[in-house]
Amino acid sequence: MLGVTGLLAATARLSSPADLVTTAYGAVVLTKVVLLACAAALGGATRARLRAGRLPVLVWAAVEVLVLVAATGVAATLTHTA
Repeated sequence: MLGVTGLLAATARLSSPADLVTTAYGAVVLTKVVLLACAAALGGATRARLRAGRLPVLVWAAVEVLVLVAATGVAATLTHTA
């Protein structure tokens, strides 16, 4: 649900897809999308490692948490970027 509302907010502020690379707001949105995709990939890798019985997974989980913290910081930045 958060992804959907974020997408709606971004489309309301960006007039075209080109704004993702030509405006400060677009760059922050793009950064957030990349970070969330990385977090999802890390979560999938952690889950696959758990299913395969390969331990430890704490390092994978810790990196995922750090990426999510960075995404949260970027999301906070979006509130101050016009």
